[in-house]
Amino acid sequence: MITLAQAVADLTAAPRPILFLDSCTLLDIVRAPQRDLTAEVLAGVELRALAANETVRLFVQDIVPGE
Repeated sequence: MITLAQAVADLTAAPRPILFLDSCTLLDIVRAPQRDLTAEVLAGVELRALAANETVRLFVQDIVPGE
């Protein structure tokens, strides 16, 4: 986990849109194949590609893995 100061420094050095993912968002992607929700799976793949290309930032609050 990074500190708030580190996050601010990183975001101001390379500004781009930020998406905050919560537990429900991640669960929807995980459950999508069982529910035949292809669009949701494709959206998750696209978000990951955008993050890998540094087009957007994806953030997950530290509480999410424990939920």
